[in-house]
Amino acid sequence: MTIDGEFVAENYLKSYVEFMQTPGSHPDTYAATAHRMFFKNLVAGKPPAKCADNDAHNVDSIDALTIAVPVIIKYRDSNRDTRNVKVVEAIRTLRNVTSVEKYAIVYSDMLVAVLNGAELRDVVSDAAKKTGMGDIRSVVEGSRSDPMVA
Repeated sequence: MTIDGEFVAENYLKSYVEFMQTPGSHPDTYAATAHRMFFKNLVAGKPPAKCADNDAHNVDSIDALTIAVPVIIKYRDSNRDTRNVKVVEAIRTLRNVTSVEKYAIVYSDMLVAVLNGAELRDVVSDAAKKTGMGDIRSVVEGSRSDPMVA
């Protein structure tokens, strides 16, 4: 989170930029697409609040969901609406992507349910139905005959 203990987009953005621009703060040599795009926009003179971007590939997929996990955990005991507003806000702060938001909310609900003791199989089954996949057990069984499915 940020120094104020809550998710506040403006504070989060400021902390993110400061952390990423401080030499030695992150010795990892890999920078995900969203980071590279954000700082390309920052260097081009855009204000930080306008630097989130999207490559319509990596950022639209799992990359946007990774930002949600700490926010979900922070707000796990808050009401669902508050938690999920914060999840979407976090994604929008550093990622210019809306297609993943509905899945982030389902993911948020799933993670909180599991953290609160729900059975993982039941949670996954419920989420599959909510996202239009139908019966997940049938989907999994059907994929077993496909040699290209990991």
